[in-house]
Amino acid sequence: MTRFFNFILILLLNSITKKKNNHSLENIKNILFVRFDNKLGDTVIDTFFIRELKKQIPQSKLTVMIREPYDELLRNNPNINKIIIMPKIKKWYATFAKLPYLYKQKYDLVIDIPWGGTLKRILYLFLINSKNVMSANTKGYNFINYKLIWEPKMHMTEVFIKALEILGSKNINKDYDIFLSRNDEQFVDDFLKTLDLKKEKILILNTQGASVNRTFSKEKVFEILTLLKQNKKLKIILLDYQNKFNQFTNIVSLFQSNNITQVAALIKKSDIILTVDTGILHIADTYNKDLIVFYANDKFSVFNNKILFSSKNFKTIYLKSDGTVNNIDIKTIADAIQTWSANSETN
Repeated sequence: MTRFFNFILILLLNSITKKKNNHSLENIKNILFVRFDNKLGDTVIDTFFIRELKKQIPQSKLTVMIREPYDELLRNNPNINKIIIMPKIKKWYATFAKLPYLYKQKYDLVIDIPWGGTLKRILYLFLINSKNVMSANTKGYNFINYKLIWEPKMHMTEVFIKALEILGSKNINKDYDIFLSRNDEQFVDDFLKTLDLKKEKILILNTQGASVNRTFSKEKVFEILTLLKQNKKLKIILLDYQNKFNQFTNIVSLFQSNNITQVAALIKKSDIILTVDTGILHIADTYNKDLIVFYANDKFSVFNNKILFSSKNFKTIYLKSDGTVNNIDIKTIADAIQTWSANSETN
């Protein structure tokens, strides 16, 4: 049924749109980068694309359209001229309500690089009425003149690199950028002062993922904390976004932040991060931190989760389970900690 409606939409839009030619980059002054399906990890990856895009087309005014709360990671980014906040993902009617404003901006280039273009997204891009449109997996649409292919085996960075190369970029720097405010860094400095740190290394544990299969149960959290506390050379900090772990205050320091940039500021000061979440992984990669990553091969996902969790740090240790991260044996985790400790002592 989706293929049928896609075919009908192609016929309809192509009947009122001639095939576009690519314009000279010198004529591109106004760019909109749309992040319909944004997530924390995606936002971190976006930062290298935003920087390299601005470097390639320096005369452009760059607007990023993104969902809350992911905009927090971009608020201080000097490569962005404007941020437009989108409503929550299920409120498409509110997202479409922004179209009259976007139409009036007369964008020279609109970029939307999803894994797969839904009919709503394609129609949205069409109605913005930009001179140039870049998107992925949108074969057949005349109004999209910069077309990309994104397959499940490809990491998001690969698609962004292809996009930049189409626009003429060379010698692409793939390092991520997070621009922290002084207030966020001060918040973390004040928190660390309460820990009475001596020579311990700071270990951050993130147990909350995007799905049940990628989230540790409280029983598993307790088991991991009990293991970690045996190492007296470590100061353990448990990320507690939603105040779920107050029962662990007697055995671990909880970090209860006001926003994700404070978490980033803490990661910047840490030595190793244990995480079940790609967002935290990519933030850690921004600062080239040591990582132990827990991930589950979810049989319902079209993605290979090892690709999703791909770290830029060659020293990253991956611990895999089938079905749920709770199936990862505590001895396996202990061995990974021991391996990291041995490696860190020699570096």
